[in-house]
Amino acid sequence: MTITKQEREIALKDIKTIVAITNDKIEVATRHLNEATSQDDIKIISSMIANYENQIKELQEREAELLELFKTADQIEVLKKEEETKMTNLIAKVLFIKEVEQDNYEIGCHGGISTIHDESFTLEFTDKEHLIAQLAEWTASRFDVSTENFIEHTENECDNNRFDYAQAEDADGNHIAITPENPDGYYAMYFYHIEVSQKVNYSF
Repeated sequence: MTITKQEREIALKDIKTIVAITNDKIEVATRHLNEATSQDDIKIISSMIANYENQIKELQEREAELLELFKTADQIEVLKKEEETKMTNLIAKVLFIKEVEQDNYEIGCHGGISTIHDESFTLEFTDKEHLIAQLAEWTASRFDVSTENFIEHTENECDNNRFDYAQAEDADGNHIAITPENPDGYYAMYFYHIEVSQKVNYSF
């Protein structure tokens, strides 16, 4: 049975309330004890005070038990969430290939495609959007690619489990715009072939 945070607070508040009431009873009984003259009255009142003190002790022990119980429940909940996170985290094996082809403002791409970089790496992800964001960060840390452009323009249309990104670059790999004033450059294509390592039927 799961106890809500509100129910916990009510349980602890009830204990504190009863302790406060019992302390008031002890205070009143102590005044009567100080005013008592007969031994019988003194004996009865002293017994009442002792009972009140035992009640407070039991309530404080119960409060400590509840606090420990709630602490354990919180720890279990944290572990449960961590386990759920682990279960939802998938591992992607990525084969990355970068290809380029000469590009001209007037005639377009020409001269044939060349592979200039290939690399394999792994990433943890939870869903498609998270994976694209991870790929964007990885790419931006190695090439002149902005994460914003990557996330906005990356496509997943050519092949299942493959992401493609492209931009114009100069001979040094710097991102440029091919224009009438700057007509020559390269059409750079970034390909990411994804294989999910877990034995699940996962596709993008």
